[in-house]
Amino acid sequence: MTDTGVRVRSIGRVALIGNFPPRLCGIATFTEDVHRALAAAFPETAIDVYAMNDPHADHVYGTQVTMAIGQNELADYQAAARRIKGRRWLSRSRRVSSARRS
Repeated sequence: MTDTGVRVRSIGRVALIGNFPPRLCGIATFTEDVHRALAAAFPETAIDVYAMNDPHADHVYGTQVTMAIGQNELADYQAAARRIKGRRWLSRSRRVSSARRS
């Protein structure tokens, strides 16, 4: 929060694209850790996870996953791109009031 009264734009939504549990790999663990850290630091920000599926695997994901992308499925990448493009990413500008300390 600024104390200068300047206008700021907050990020309304973030897209994470990568492996995600229950897929077992370091990248899945990393993506899950990033998701948790962002959710804790920016609780007002929506976080969309686009999880990569192994070929011939259909993982059962939790509610944090917006969409699964088949690793070798071009149509899945295109569908994810359309979905991401259609999302609203920035919230409206808002005036941050000056905070004066006594």
